[in-house]
Amino acid sequence: MFIRLFAYAANEPKSRQIVDNAVKGICDYIDSIEIISCKPYWKISGVYENEVKVVLKNDLTDAQLKTWLNDISDKWLYWGSPANEMLASETTEDCHYIMDGVNMINVFLDE
Repeated sequence: MFIRLFAYAANEPKSRQIVDNAVKGICDYIDSIEIISCKPYWKISGVYENEVKVVLKNDLTDAQLKTWLNDISDKWLYWGSPANEMLASETTEDCHYIMDGVNMINVFLDE
């Protein structure tokens, strides 16, 4: 799994805390996690772009995936058949909740 998370943060450690909060819901299923990069996002001041590789012990069930995604945001866009890319953003129409500190998150299951 590959995650690109844009976090509102004053520095890299705070940005990584937001990443940790985002993956907390699947921590029991994670074999390993690697922060590939964490850098200020050039488009938005005060936002860090985090690229994270997550190796799962097993594929998440649909119920586990849905529970985790719903902990992060109440509105997701999906691509693929079956869906293998998901995106949540605070600017998505009908998004009423997104995890504290998260501007946008992209989850790629097949990466």
